[in-house]
Amino acid sequence: MAQFSDQVVSLALAAANAMRAGDLANASRRYDEVLKLAPNHPEALFFFGRQAMEARDLTRALNFFRQAAAADPKQPVIQLNISYVAEAMGDTYTQGQALDAAIRADPYFYPAQFARGAYLERMGRPKQAANVYSNALRIAPPHNQLAPTIQAHAIRAKTVVDTYTAQKEAFLQSRTKVARDHLAGEDVARFDESLAIMAGVKKAYVHEPVRFHFPELPATCFFKRARFPWLAQLEAATDDILGELDGILREIGSEFEAYVQKEATEPLNQWAELNKSQRWSALFLYKDGTRIDHICRRAPKTLAILERIPRLDIPGRGPTAFFSALDAKTHIPPHTGVNNIRSIVHLPLIVPENTWFRVGNDKRPFKRGEAWVFDDSIEHEAMNDSDERRIILIFDVWNPNLTEAERQLVREMMVAEDEFERE
Repeated sequence: MAQFSDQVVSLALAAANAMRAGDLANASRRYDEVLKLAPNHPEALFFFGRQAMEARDLTRALNFFRQAAAADPKQPVIQLNISYVAEAMGDTYTQGQALDAAIRADPYFYPAQFARGAYLERMGRPKQAANVYSNALRIAPPHNQLAPTIQAHAIRAKTVVDTYTAQKEAFLQSRTKVARDHLAGEDVARFDESLAIMAGVKKAYVHEPVRFHFPELPATCFFKRARFPWLAQLEAATDDILGELDGILREIGSEFEAYVQKEATEPLNQWAELNKSQRWSALFLYKDGTRIDHICRRAPKTLAILERIPRLDIPGRGPTAFFSALDAKTHIPPHTGVNNIRSIVHLPLIVPENTWFRVGNDKRPFKRGEAWVFDDSIEHEAMNDSDERRIILIFDVWNPNLTEAERQLVREMMVAEDEFERE
């Protein structure tokens, strides 16, 4: 873009300020002075193009916009407005060219992506439209941060994308049905999820640990029960554990502490609502490898079953075991854990209706006494949509895909890291 004199820059700034203040007459006078001194000033040309477009003088508007685009070819909003004028004139060729130019100038300029999706719809190319809309939805800000006019485009885009992905999923299912029927009795759950991912109905979830990622471990949301032969024994102890929990709630229930404990200097992100809140609270039997004796003394049967299970054992880091309480109408937002070397066990104890847990694409209801083991480095969330408190037992074990040699080395490495980080 050309460089302009101080006088032109000053006039353009005054015009822009007048326009922001709603004084269009003053803005028009100032931009007119700008064009007398600098006939190729893109901002002034764009202003008069917008004025002409609003007055429905489409030929004049197109002329101004084209001059502005020639002066500043890297400005996508100019090309977007050329597309608006071309659409109003019924010139679909120019409209498409302008939208392509806008996106080439800035592929992340989501208003042009939404407009191109709408253009492809009108041109009878719904599948291409869905793919463009999908890109637009990925790069656009959250819906409540969009301008009202763009919100309408976003709503339409989601409708088109949802229709497209549902149709694609149904088509892929129909074309693979014969082969699938021949495999009756085989475990094809992973394939079914892959088909939904290919169709765009589901997201591909991967490890996203906050701190440490151990390479080449499979991203398994919920592990197969057979990997943990002690699960049945744990579930059989549900009544004993629940009995001890009832006593704890009566005698020292006030010792449950807020689970999320972020300092004022830390970013809260999704934890703003639950930070230091009793709505999600915990009572620890073990915390970062340290046994909380006065709690464990009140739960000897719970302690006995835990000590028979091969849990995570890293000095200063594990095992951890606690009763987790989630208040009524409380949502634990999507998040990931600190690493993928551990797996997390849940044993539901006090479970009202309308409580659920999601890891990746797998969403399950909590059921009293039915335990599961999951990889918490994959995005997960929980909801208690009932009118009562939900309480489960949570503890950590090693990721079953680590070899014994890898566990020993990781243990040494973590201890070494803690030593190094010590001031």
